[in-house]
Amino acid sequence: LLVGDINGVVCVLDPITLKVFERKKIGSEKTHICGIPQSDRILLYTKDELILVAACTAGKYKMTKMSITHRITHINARDKLNIDILVDRRGIYICGMPSEIEQPLVITKRILTNSHFHTKFISLPCSTRYIITSSFHSEYSNAHKRTMYSTEIQLHDIELQKTVHQYD
Repeated sequence: LLVGDINGVVCVLDPITLKVFERKKIGSEKTHICGIPQSDRILLYTKDELILVAACTAGKYKMTKMSITHRITHINARDKLNIDILVDRRGIYICGMPSEIEQPLVITKRILTNSHFHTKFISLPCSTRYIITSSFHSEYSNAHKRTMYSTEIQLHDIELQKTVHQYD
């Protein structure tokens, strides 16, 4: 028995005693569960995360993160091969399901910049997809005959691996 909470935690419960076997942190928002028909798999999702879960042995399961570049509004599994994903409340993606669940991968998402030096960053408790950085920039000004310095706050999308907003 799986139960998701509003803080992104999924608990595996014993169906008879309702004791918690295991807790997994999936994201930082309400976790939704979508069963996949005629399958031993389910999808766990938040607005920013999509996890495919498959049962392997009694009480054990495999999990893998599926990459999606948009914010998820709702998921519906048509059958064991196809799922519909409503994104950003405007578009629907039709996705095929993988036949095998891959081994977990090391997260290699990164944001590189040649123009700014990030001095501090904040991970948001409401989203695992975005981070905010305090960034420092310098450039030589011919008009002032000196190096000019500036700072700004930047919002980065980790999934898209790019800076989405800059505020000075």
